[in-house]
Amino acid sequence: MKDFIKNRLREGLGHKIPVGKIFANDNIHSHGYASDIMKHIDVYKDDESFEQNPIEIVPISKIYPTQKFVTRDNLESVKGIINQDNTGAYLVEYKGGYYIIDGHHRIATNIMNGSDTIKAFVQHVS
Repeated sequence: MKDFIKNRLREGLGHKIPVGKIFANDNIHSHGYASDIMKHIDVYKDDESFEQNPIEIVPISKIYPTQKFVTRDNLESVKGIINQDNTGAYLVEYKGGYYIIDGHHRIATNIMNGSDTIKAFVQHVS
């Protein structure tokens, strides 16, 4: 799967790439429970507030995208963020899952480069 995406990027094929081709879990909209989840994880106010949350190491297998696609151009623009101390991504942990508030492309780039975990700002909600 990762080779498929890398080849698409190299060949310049397709601007939008479905997140299900990259992430272990498909986006929350594909299963019809987005509105229920969103009312619990809609906690973003501003960057400064979100960055008061702790930076945690999160398993890729527990991350759920909240958008349907990533774009080839944005994946190319975040290539340099691989293996840094913090992806800068914002996640909300809810009932054992980690939902992306911001950072789909940064996390996707780490996944395509073989990462099993990422570091991100995480806010826990119940």
